[in-house]
Amino acid sequence: SAGDQSYTVKSFLVQTYSDIQIASLTPTVLPMTGGALLRIRFQSTPAGLENARGFTEKSAVQFTCLDTNGQIQVNIASVAFEAAGPAVVGRTPVLDGCVANSSVRASIALDGRTFEAMQVEKLTVVHTEKLKIGFLMIGKPSDNGWNFQHNLARLYLEERFGSQIEIVTSERVSTHGPNICTCCNTIAGWDSSRNGWQDEPLDFTGTHQAAQIMCDWIQEGVKLIFATSFWFQWDTWYLAKRYPNHAFVQVSGWLSEPNMGNVFPKIYQARYLSGIVMGWHLKANPQLRKRVGYISAFRLGETVRAINAFKLGLEQVDPEIEVFLIWVKAWEDVKKERLAAARLLEFYGVEGITQHTDTIESQKVASEYGKVSVGYNSDTHFIIGDSVLTSAVLEWKMPYARIVQSVIDGVFDFGHANWIDGSNDGWRLSGYSPKVPAAAKVHVASEMSRLLRGDDQIFCRPNLRDNQGRVRNGLSNPSENPAPWETQHLKQGTTCLTDDVVLQSCQKYQGTTCVEHWLLAGIHDSCATLASQPQGSELAKLPRGTCFLGDLNIPDRCPAGAHWTLMGCTPVRAGFYATSDGVEEPCLPGFEAPTPGLAQCKPCQPGNFASASNSSKCSACKPGFFADVLGQDTCFSCPSGHFASSSGATQCQICSEVHYAMGSASECTSCDAKMPGSTSPRGAASMSECTCPAGTFKDVATCSACPTGMTCAGGDEPPASLMSQTGRVLAFLAACVVEVLFLVRPLQRALSGWNWSSVRAAGTARLAAILKLCWSDPQKKEFSDKLHRSLCRAFASSSMFFTMACLVALFEQQTSFIR
Repeated sequence: SAGDQSYTVKSFLVQTYSDIQIASLTPTVLPMTGGALLRIRFQSTPAGLENARGFTEKSAVQFTCLDTNGQIQVNIASVAFEAAGPAVVGRTPVLDGCVANSSVRASIALDGRTFEAMQVEKLTVVHTEKLKIGFLMIGKPSDNGWNFQHNLARLYLEERFGSQIEIVTSERVSTHGPNICTCCNTIAGWDSSRNGWQDEPLDFTGTHQAAQIMCDWIQEGVKLIFATSFWFQWDTWYLAKRYPNHAFVQVSGWLSEPNMGNVFPKIYQARYLSGIVMGWHLKANPQLRKRVGYISAFRLGETVRAINAFKLGLEQVDPEIEVFLIWVKAWEDVKKERLAAARLLEFYGVEGITQHTDTIESQKVASEYGKVSVGYNSDTHFIIGDSVLTSAVLEWKMPYARIVQSVIDGVFDFGHANWIDGSNDGWRLSGYSPKVPAAAKVHVASEMSRLLRGDDQIFCRPNLRDNQGRVRNGLSNPSENPAPWETQHLKQGTTCLTDDVVLQSCQKYQGTTCVEHWLLAGIHDSCATLASQPQGSELAKLPRGTCFLGDLNIPDRCPAGAHWTLMGCTPVRAGFYATSDGVEEPCLPGFEAPTPGLAQCKPCQPGNFASASNSSKCSACKPGFFADVLGQDTCFSCPSGHFASSSGATQCQICSEVHYAMGSASECTSCDAKMPGSTSPRGAASMSECTCPAGTFKDVATCSACPTGMTCAGGDEPPASLMSQTGRVLAFLAACVVEVLFLVRPLQRALSGWNWSSVRAAGTARLAAILKLCWSDPQKKEFSDKLHRSLCRAFASSSMFFTMACLVALFEQQTSFIR
């Protein structure tokens, strides 16, 4: 350890080295952020280092300086012996504890333990700006594919370079659509008449959002930009020419400048190996059809060579395995990718799926159908499961780290395409699913070893015939109009296609579309009868004359009233409607869709209802029920006293007089039918409201006329006599006298026992009985109640005042008559 720092080195043989004479140390200006390329050259090889091997053993260099408090700071760097000369190389350590522009002393320990001062010219630590890096992404890292892998590389750069760099990112950068770039018209090459670049394909209408973002970033101090999509290349190219002191990295495409590199892994090699894996899966399961589905984005050199390499991997196991291809014409479109995968599985009987798009939807669909798949971009086995046999994984971490380091060192040299193979960490094949047979692993290991040695013979098999019947690697050049790189299409003395032919698999572009390319025999991107399969490509379940291979010709959005199905944009069924994003949804209760192809459901009209979802027709409310507003999912019952005689009622009618109706009635019932002669008010709710009118009385179940000499109040009251008012009073007085006589003996018994409560109870009960007998006129019944209460009060006070209380009560009643 040195100070509070610890370091570990695998040193040379432990011994004392003599005659360590330093010729030079570079750089002499050391950045605080560290990371600068450090090279210490000796005047001659120190004794004891004659047999050292380059970069296999390491030593240490120590830098000391003063911090702002005057304390000594010690910083250690690891260096390795450079085999090309008597020197050691490494990276300067972080020196952010040192005072800016102060002197630094250096010493070296070749044995990793004993530091010896180096007599070198003055070393100075300086404050340096971080390298600001921009990442343009066409999607979001959450796609678990293309953008996910680029984001892993970004995170790796931040971890590896730490304080030396600062990264800004822009996700979901648009490419197609109306121009939104405002800085582009200040850059040479911009064509204002078409709102695009002069050399941009005529069929490409771009937003140029990437150019606008890069303009903004450059003003903010960004020095290195990674443009991670094919569609960014024209924006990147013109910005690179406008800003020659900035560095640009274009991923995919073909354009480059001295300060703009074009990089892409030789991922077709991993595609070839994954084809071998898929081929062995089919061979190990002979009951499966020899068919594999392939979903690709656009016709580009990048995609064409990948498809051909995958087919050649299949042929390593079984030349009869065929590939069925759909171009979805989008890097990231979940719905289109799922549709394409389902069509291949449903209509073309493929047993496995792979894709050249940015998402993992194809692998998801294959798993849902119980089939296998091969992943691309990232290792999708961890997300999808064992149905993913293996994945061709793009690795950007180490290639990007080398580029960043070259920019930091000021030695970057772009201006050309940089094809990264597996030996340079450009790609890898992921781990295997348990479904992969052992023979596949052995086969892949053998081919992998050869590729990592640089022995690429993928496109060397004799008689490589395309699906138009042309031999691609014969002595004569099969291209009708050979591109410059195709003039010599074979490696000298072999049947191997040249690297240029393989890497530029598209011979001619029309705009952004590759219109002259070749696909190997057994790759079907059309349903035309092909030489390799005269009977055609469709399975019996696909309607005759319908072809789903080749271009996926389907709009981004289905028209109103249509939704996505395996057959494409299809009118929704009756009882359903189509959402704005092409999904079939059932009508809600209270709504109907009477015909197919509706964009929205219609509310049920008043008088109608739909109780269930996905109704194609609303139903009329049945008699006795009604619906008074639009969109009802149920009908309401008519309330008591009302009725609805027909279906589809919007309101209920009130029952007329002499009729009644209970709830949910379709008609009113006549009171006269139930009790002849009875009547009722309007809106009567039950039979109980049917009563005999005045002048009649209830005689069992009939209203009969009132007898002669009697009065009938109607209702349930019996007939009453026509006695005069005075006669009634006299009759009552007589009854009271009789009652007093009846009470004498009970009063005597009660008084003898001083049982006042018995007196009150007996008197009250008896008087109530007599009152009922002698005063039955219902219109004067209130008199008997008053009398009863008066008697109760009298008995409660004293039995001696009973007679007086009767007289008082009578007097009260008589005066009420007078009033």
